[in-house]
This record gives sequence, structure tokens and C-alpha cells, in this order.
Amino acid sequence: MTKSPEQPADILCLELSPDGDKTLQPGGPVNPPPEKYSLQQRLFHRLHSGHGPSLTEFRESWSFLRAVRSFIPDSRYDYFVDVAGGHGALAALSLIVCRGVKRAFVVDPAPLGEGVSQVWGDMLREGRAPEFRHECLRTGLPAVLEELCGSSAPGAPRVLVVACHGLVLRD
Repeated sequence: MTKSPEQPADILCLELSPDGDKTLQPGGPVNPPPEKYSLQQRLFHRLHSGHGPSLTEFRESWSFLRAVRSFIPDSRYDYFVDVAGGHGALAALSLIVCRGVKRAFVVDPAPLGEGVSQVWGDMLREGRAPEFRHECLRTGLPAVLEELCGSSAPGAPRVLVVACHGLVLRD
């Protein structure tokens, strides 16, 4: 049975330990040759350094972004806001994959790290990285929207706000 290139977790890589033992490890090389792997696979393999989101979070973010793009084409928005985005993978992927995105924001009170910039930094267009707002969603999201929509720039900004994770806001 052949594995689909859509499932990079099923790739096995033969690794030699320092004592010469051979083992099969899931994932493959950390930096695979770009001509051999899809963008999804290259992004996935970079996560083996351990600084970015987990492999499960990557697959979730990749699938969610694909679903969003199937309903809303990249050309319909300039700014991407990920509410409760934690690790920032979804916002970073929007900067890498979506050609029209100028800036991406992550609004989450938990300072889960900005490891996506370390892992995928060279893949981000023009060195852009997600902008993190580590504050309550009730204040952080309005602040980002005010920054984007309250400017005196000509034309209305096109902002896409997404929440990949279920949110429960309580008083």
C-alpha cells in the first residue's frame, strides 16, 4: 500500500544512533531537499527541532487553513487574526501560504511561545512573522481590530478573524 504525500507522519526515516544501531523513526530528515517534498512536508519536517507547535497542532492548523481557503480565497483578505491561536502556527501558515496576507496576528492570553518564527522563519515571506498579543480575548481582539480598522489609511481593510479552537467566554 502506498502512502499519500498528504500524510507526512507516515514517512519513515532510517536513522543511525551513535553506537551504530539502526532504527526507523517517523518523520524523515529535519531539512529535506526542497525539490523532493511538498510545502506541507517541508513545514512538517521543520518541527522536529522541537521549537514550534506539536505535530498534531501542525496537522490541525494545516487542515483548518485549507478549509478556510476553500471557502474564502486569499484575495478576499489582507489581514489574518487567529483568536486563541496559542503557538501561532495558523497565523504563520497564513503568512507562508496565503499570498495576499500582509500581517497576521495571534490573540491569546497564554504565552505559549513564538517558536514558529524559529522553525519556519526562513519560509516566511519577506521575513514577516505573526504578531502576538498575549492578553484576554475580550480586550486583545478589539485592540487588533481597532489598530487595523481605525487607521486613516484609504480603503477599508479586509480582515479575516478565525478561531481554530472552540472558545467559551464566560463573565
